[in-house]
Amino acid sequence: MVQEPPFNGEWCPFCNLYLASLQKHLAELKAKVVTLVDITTELRHYNRATHRDMSTTEKRGLKLIVLSVTGNKYARKLGIVWKMPEILSPVFKTLGHDLVESNGDDSFELPMPVSLLVDGKGMVRKAFVDPDFTEGLELETALEWINTL
Repeated sequence: MVQEPPFNGEWCPFCNLYLASLQKHLAELKAKVVTLVDITTELRHYNRATHRDMSTTEKRGLKLIVLSVTGNKYARKLGIVWKMPEILSPVFKTLGHDLVESNGDDSFELPMPVSLLVDGKGMVRKAFVDPDFTEGLELETALEWINTL
């Protein structure tokens, strides 16, 4: 199962809550022979530099796989890239979140949250996408999806 993002960065409280929920149910997912992979646009070296040599996975004690895919390459293939209004750029910076520095490009784009159920052959079997980044795939739904494989 692939999560895109939901982790856009340490700065996103919704992403962090969702990661914590997934972590809480990781054993249940593993029991169903599911590998959970999270994809972020945040650069690994940025994350380590801002958290005293600890990645977010280390800082939060996460046991799931987190991949860093820069430039929204994967999100572009999925068609889920969102160009944020430039008016938000100073807001992010005021709050101490420089997306240009953290994501490694000046596109000011983020992927919409999406959850994919991918089978052992790499085929996408189910997808959940919602442009509202505060919404995520419910665990019960994910487990139902997994049981259909």
